[in-house]
Amino acid sequence: MLACLRPCRAVCSTAGPSGACVAGTHAAARRLPPLARPAACHAFHASAAAPSGSNKWSKIRHKKAANDSARGSFYGALSREIIACVRQHPTRSADAATNSRLGLLLRKARDMDVPKDKVQATLDKASRADGPDDKTLTFEALGPPPQGGTQPVAMIIECATDSPSRTHAKVKEHFNRAGARLSSTSHLFDRTGIIHLTPAEGAGFDEVFEEAVEAGAEDVRTYEDEHGEGIEVICSPSDLPELSAALGARHSVHSATSALIPSGPPLRFRAAPVDGEPAEEVDEDEEASGYVDEEDIERLDRLMENLEEEADCQRIWSNLDGWPAR
Repeated sequence: MLACLRPCRAVCSTAGPSGACVAGTHAAARRLPPLARPAACHAFHASAAAPSGSNKWSKIRHKKAANDSARGSFYGALSREIIACVRQHPTRSADAATNSRLGLLLRKARDMDVPKDKVQATLDKASRADGPDDKTLTFEALGPPPQGGTQPVAMIIECATDSPSRTHAKVKEHFNRAGARLSSTSHLFDRTGIIHLTPAEGAGFDEVFEEAVEAGAEDVRTYEDEHGEGIEVICSPSDLPELSAALGARHSVHSATSALIPSGPPLRFRAAPVDGEPAEEVDEDEEASGYVDEEDIERLDRLMENLEEEADCQRIWSNLDGWPAR
C-alpha cells in the first residue's frame, strides 16, 4: 500500500509528524462510504456556549437600565426645581424651615429615595453666592397634531435655565421633531393654589374643611390617586404659603403648588376603535372640549421626556385631563 504524501492533518487522525499519512489512511478513506470516513478535526471549547440574552442577568440588566434612566430623568428635573426654588427665594434660603416650597421638594426627594449626598450637593450648588441665577422661561404651545383625536393639546411649559438661548433652541428643536408649535394658550388656563394633604389621626373631612375655609381656602374636596385617598384644598396663589403652613401644623401636607388649570372643559381620553368595533363610550356627565387617543398620549409622553432631559423643563401644564401624570 502506497503512503499518502500530501498533508492531511485536517482529515486523517493517523498523520505523522511531517503531515503525511503513515498508514495510507487518506487514500483508503476516499474509497470508503461517507459514513465510514474519518471525521474532520475541529477546534472546540470545554464550556458550552450560552445563547445570547437567555440568561437571567440579561433581562435584569435591561430592566435596571430603564429604571435608572427614568430615575435619573426625574432627579434631573427635581434638582433644577430645587436650585430655582432656592435662588428665587428673597434671602436665597436653603433652609426648609424658612422656605416652605423647598421643604415640599425635599420631602419629594426623600419619598423617591434620592441619596442624601446628592440632595446636599444640589443645595450647596443652589446657595453659592457666585452661582449663576437661573431664569424662568415660559413657552405656550399646541401639541402634535392628533392622530386619532379631535384637536391638539394646549400646553404651557415652564423651564429654569442659566442659558436662555440654549433652552430656547432645544425647545424649538423638539417641537419641530414632534410636530408641535408655539401658539398663544394662556387664555385657556387659570392660575390657582392647590394643596394635597392627609388629615391628622382622628380628624375627618369636615374638620379639615372648617380649618381650611377659616384660613382662606376657596374650596375643599376629596381626591384619589395611586397613593390612596386624600383631601385637596383650592386657594388663591397668593394665599398658598400661609394656608399650607397653617394646615401643615397639624395635618400631613404632601404638596402645595401654584398650578395652571383649564379655564373651560378639558380634553379627555377616549380609546380608538379596534377592528371595526365602536370606540369606548365616554361618561356623558363629564364635559369635554375634545378627545385624544392612546397614540396621541404616547407622542406627548415622548415630547415631555425630551424636554425634561435636554431643555431644562420643570413643569408642563395642559388642558388634557390627567396629563402629565406627574
